[in-house]
Amino acid sequence: MKLSLLDLILFAGIIQGIFLFISLRKAQYSNWFLVSLLLLAVWLQIEFLAVRNTTLFKIPFLYSSRYGIWLLAGPLLYFYIKSFSDKDFTFKRRDSLHFLAGFIFIIILPVLLNDLIPYRGIHYGMLTVLKYPQMGLTTIQSIYGAVFVLQFLHCAAYIFYAHRLVNKINKELFAKQYDWLKKIITAAVILLLCSIAFYILIIYSDLRAIREMDYLYVIPFAGFIYWINYQVIKKPFLFRDDLKWFKHGKKYEKSSLTQDKAASYLEALEAYMQAEKPYLDEALKLTTVATTLNIPEHHLSQALNEKSGKSFYDYITKFRIEEAKKQLLAKGNKSILEIAYEVGFNNKTSFNKHFKKETGMTPSEFLKKN
Repeated sequence: MKLSLLDLILFAGIIQGIFLFISLRKAQYSNWFLVSLLLLAVWLQIEFLAVRNTTLFKIPFLYSSRYGIWLLAGPLLYFYIKSFSDKDFTFKRRDSLHFLAGFIFIIILPVLLNDLIPYRGIHYGMLTVLKYPQMGLTTIQSIYGAVFVLQFLHCAAYIFYAHRLVNKINKELFAKQYDWLKKIITAAVILLLCSIAFYILIIYSDLRAIREMDYLYVIPFAGFIYWINYQVIKKPFLFRDDLKWFKHGKKYEKSSLTQDKAASYLEALEAYMQAEKPYLDEALKLTTVATTLNIPEHHLSQALNEKSGKSFYDYITKFRIEEAKKQLLAKGNKSILEIAYEVGFNNKTSFNKHFKKETGMTPSEFLKKN
């Protein structure tokens, strides 16, 4: 196998992608979707190098990855945005239906139909097959070729819905998270447009005869891996929940807030929570509380993080659970769902999750025990 400089760049991208997978997979729930995107990029480069160097692996679905990868990339991006922006999000069984099309066209059909991708399609790309239908395509091969084109529209739709999710984030309260999600949406758009531009160039220009042109399709994916790695080094707290100590120390390094002042702010906050119970409002924001108490918002956030080790959301969640316990014990005719709404939760799933996290049991188990 003779490797060019471009091949070595792709190999380095593959190694970097695997390294990121290992380092990020356990740090944060949303990272599972991100590392899956990275593995798609790694897989595509492995497939390309295998074809480029005529090292044909006997893996039925290896050479179908470039023909359906966008069917998986779109849903993965959408669920990454959703899980990153909503800490209460859990992936449900029905959510897996979003990946059904990709699973069928990348794995199931290539395994069941060994001749699904013609020899020329493996070595020169599906566009060659589509451009010369007179080569004798079967019906299923023609359908498969159409899916190759439609997958770009499929991915574009998911990027659009992911963008809508990002726009719902409170930009002032979660500025860094908002900026990061905007960046990764932009990166996805650039990757998609680069791929479409590459295929248009190959179809309508004479450059298709130059074999090195094929690298224009995969190099952006290697660039995506390098870019993610740079972001992880630059802003680790966006990807690692276990680095909160680092985030706080760095973030408040130049703060003018003294320890005594922080303690007094926390006392005032505690008294306000006990007396007024503002946490019963599901839309309660840190900005509102800071304004009510006449405390600078960034100082109140710092006092919470440093003195209690909690974010504002975790802090008010604790009060909501305590209130829920009281109401459950004096339940009367109220249902568990009604109590969840009354104490500030907007759905039963989130209520059950946080209740079990705080008490070690579900609301139903708590009732039975007491």
